[in-house]
Amino acid sequence: MRYFPSHISWIILLILIIFGSTGCSSLENMSPSPSSSQLPASQVNTPTAQKTISVTPTSSLGLSDQDFKGVEVQLWQPWIGSKEEVLLSQINQFNQTNPWGIIVKVQTYGGIDELSQNVQTAWGSSNLPDLLIAYSFQAQNWQKIKSLVQDWQPYIDDSQWGIPNSEQTLYFAQIWQSSVSEGFHWGIPARRDGQVMFGNQSWVRELGYSTIPTSADLFRKQACAAASASKKDPQTKLPLSGGWVLNQDYPTILGWITAFNGKILTDDHKQYQFNNPEVTQAFLYLRQLYDDGCIIQLKDVNPPDALAEREGLFVTTNSAEISDIQTKFKLHGNSDQWTAFSIPGLEGINQITLYGLDYILLQSEPKTQLASWLFVKWMISQENQVELARETFSLPFNKNALEQLKKEPDLPQAYLSVLDGVPGSLSEPVLASWNTVRWMLADASRQLFAWYFEIDQLDNLLKLLDTSANGVNK
Repeated sequence: MRYFPSHISWIILLILIIFGSTGCSSLENMSPSPSSSQLPASQVNTPTAQKTISVTPTSSLGLSDQDFKGVEVQLWQPWIGSKEEVLLSQINQFNQTNPWGIIVKVQTYGGIDELSQNVQTAWGSSNLPDLLIAYSFQAQNWQKIKSLVQDWQPYIDDSQWGIPNSEQTLYFAQIWQSSVSEGFHWGIPARRDGQVMFGNQSWVRELGYSTIPTSADLFRKQACAAASASKKDPQTKLPLSGGWVLNQDYPTILGWITAFNGKILTDDHKQYQFNNPEVTQAFLYLRQLYDDGCIIQLKDVNPPDALAEREGLFVTTNSAEISDIQTKFKLHGNSDQWTAFSIPGLEGINQITLYGLDYILLQSEPKTQLASWLFVKWMISQENQVELARETFSLPFNKNALEQLKKEPDLPQAYLSVLDGVPGSLSEPVLASWNTVRWMLADASRQLFAWYFEIDQLDNLLKLLDTSANGVNK
């Protein structure tokens, strides 16, 4: 091993001592630093935290909170009864609690037809409201008269005032998009209902069946069994009770088409196509049900009364009629069990067709339009959807609202059964022409059930319906 001379080791040691003293002198000459015992606990042995920059979303609408003070929104709406009561209650709550001081004022009309007539009367004047509750296909037709209907999409997408995508995913897409056509968001759902079947469970069991029908075949068997024991009408030769109470309204016929997996629009959703195998199959089934004497026709008797009075084993009507059916059963002293279910068709299909009114935005001052949006955004919140559903049996389109309602202890079983069909539901066509074509569909069903109609005329009937529907769709 090689050793360095001893004097060299001392020289190195001396150099280290000199530089070490100089280093200490330099530290002593610097501003004194507190010892670790003098530092706040949060700073001891803690890495320096990175500052986060908070970025406030910038609205593309160019308005701030202060712009809404004293803004009034004029709303026209067609609901009466319990629907109006809930609406007015929620509006009153919004007026009292919204942080912007926005006031919503309401004008009620006695139904959608009266409202529509007043809109058309005021279309050429300055008497129009800022916001309407109406059908989106009505809005599309109004737009053809005068371009005043506003697109909701800029408000939905706004970074400050809109609805984040994460929240939009809580809405059932087929309902949320049910009023969107070619990128234009005509309406925001104000209310949705479904056309469903109601049946007398007690009567079904008396006929020897354990459950309400889940297929068209089982529906036929139960309806025919109930009708076969009934006396026949001397004129129509149809049974006077039992079976299915005939309903030719367009939501019912559309419901039957849906049950047979029928589509009434082309793939691009721009044209009608009633003349197709699925629609044909649904119409053939209904006509055969009629020919077999399993359908009854009642005049001046509404579906809730027919079901409660045991005139019909099955009736088809709006899901919101659950409250009225409850009342009718009590009024008639009928203790039978009853429920709601999807219109039965092909095995495994459990879909209901939804329809309803939307919030329609009309042109006004920018701050009034945004105030209208803030009101609508509040109205479609989970809490408000649950309240509207609980009080009027409307169908929610918020997924969390649906789950909350399913856990409600006091809701009737019939309503809970309808809720099961909401996730897979379908909506009406998003075409301005549907305002007219829906009545054409109802007229076609009246031909289908006419005593003189022959089954070999069905092809011509559907071809004529296609031609007529696409004629008004231009």
